[in-house]
Amino acid sequence: MDAVTYQTVLRQQGMTVRQFEDSMRRDLTRQQLAAAVVSTPPIPKVMADTLYKYREQRRVAEYVMVPAVAAETLSEPEAAVLAAYYEANQRRYSAPEYRDITYLAMRPADVMDSIRIRDDELLAEFNSRRNEFAQSETREISQLYFGSEQEARAAKERINRGVAFNDADKADAVPPDPMAPPRLALNAGQTDPNSLGNVRKEELPGEVADAVFALPEGGVSDPLRTTFGWHIYKVNKVSTGNAKTLDEVRDLLRIDLAQEHALTELYTLSVTLDDELAGGASLEEAAQKIGLPTQKATIDSSGRTREGAVAAVPLLAQFLPTAFATQQGRESRLVEASEGGYFIVRVDNITAPATRPFDEVKDRVRADWLLEERNKRTAEVAQGLLDKAKAGEFATIAAGEKLALDTTAPFTRTGAGLGTTFPPQLVGQMFASEVGAYLQKGAHVPESERMHA
Repeated sequence: MDAVTYQTVLRQQGMTVRQFEDSMRRDLTRQQLAAAVVSTPPIPKVMADTLYKYREQRRVAEYVMVPAVAAETLSEPEAAVLAAYYEANQRRYSAPEYRDITYLAMRPADVMDSIRIRDDELLAEFNSRRNEFAQSETREISQLYFGSEQEARAAKERINRGVAFNDADKADAVPPDPMAPPRLALNAGQTDPNSLGNVRKEELPGEVADAVFALPEGGVSDPLRTTFGWHIYKVNKVSTGNAKTLDEVRDLLRIDLAQEHALTELYTLSVTLDDELAGGASLEEAAQKIGLPTQKATIDSSGRTREGAVAAVPLLAQFLPTAFATQQGRESRLVEASEGGYFIVRVDNITAPATRPFDEVKDRVRADWLLEERNKRTAEVAQGLLDKAKAGEFATIAAGEKLALDTTAPFTRTGAGLGTTFPPQLVGQMFASEVGAYLQKGAHVPESERMHA
């Protein structure tokens, strides 16, 4: 969803972007706090051990890559062979249903250029959205949670004695040895397990917000009580707020207002269009009345032309379903698009699905036959090597065929740890087979066929 649509949808619900995102942040904060105090029932050890052994079991496999049979070694297929292949695979060469349509799309962009926003409108919009453009003060905060006041006060005493904040919730924590090397700070890839991140005052529980925001940078609060329990907060960083001026957001406000006016203008045009069509005007005549052009296209149900290119039709979720649900010679109803705007479609002609003539797809038939024949011949070579490997030493057989024998790194059932790409089905087969079993699987690419052991 683009920014304009995002703002428009929220405005239709009576909310600004700031209000919506503030609401989401508060909900997420409540969920995180609740999750911290809700205990998760322990998993039975037998179940945990069984799942761990199943998921983390690892295997190692030796494998050789069998090159695909070279295309030059295949004889050119006779016309009768290609004809038979075409007859056996006609569904592969079928053309889908095509529809010749005439349509009129009315989108905000079609009328935006004609819309002018007055300065007094910009000022009124700015005044109504001042809170959205005011950046609140924030604090980067860490917290410790306790089930009782006694535990919280004991932790605060440890902090006062010099115990690190993140260790203060441990009863056996002691201040660092002044003669010991300093503790390393968190690296960029590490996270503070007690961090609440950068929060605004209204995102904290109301009973502690004032006390926390009164702390200086680096300050640690006394034990504070909320409905969830007892907390100690530390302010890691203070960020002061600021407000954007009208000049700084003028362009954004102009776009938002133009979008709103465009939707209003489109609604007016849609009413006029509906009236004209109801009065007996053709789609072209009604479109001329409102000053917008109709367009024509020939498409399949996926929006592609006869040549396979993506058709230049509106990228609206309801457009193609509407075009293919409308009867030939009829017009659809005027549809209000969820993305903004309106459209109407007339189906002028329908070409039913049909198998393309052989002469039209002859080159494609030949290419498909050659690929299938290469894969078939390569699979035969791989199967022959597999049969030899079962009767002899795998490494010796591979060397005799001048094929490299490689060994995988240990890998799991999901394929994690593999240094090369194996078909998922083969990975599953390797875990379903006994140690020492031989398997062979095509790599599903024209260049090679794989044999694995």
